[in-house]
Amino acid sequence: MIKGNVQGRFDFEELKRAVKEVITKQGLQEDMLLEDTLDDTCKIFVCATSEQTSEINCFTSNKSPPGRNHLLNSVKIWETCHATLAASLFFDPITIRWYEEEFVNGATGANNPV
Repeated sequence: MIKGNVQGRFDFEELKRAVKEVITKQGLQEDMLLEDTLDDTCKIFVCATSEQTSEINCFTSNKSPPGRNHLLNSVKIWETCHATLAASLFFDPITIRWYEEEFVNGATGANNPV
């Protein structure tokens, strides 16, 4: 992981607007939480890396093992998109409120280019 004061090259606001547009075109609310996804919709699964601990976190709309469901009822779909796309040189990290820590691109530890 790149250390130091690296600032993202692009502003996430435009991408956030586009992600929210895709969400609403699917008939969903733009600030929908992971837990609010419908049972018959495609499930969400993205990885992001904690800047503080360098641990990989998996954000998913699937029911999690006991003790992990707080992610479902606290994280918005667009926030997971920001977290997984926050490659240091492109977008700034995002602070996810449940954790109160910053997340960056999951590819730093969970890259699967298949």
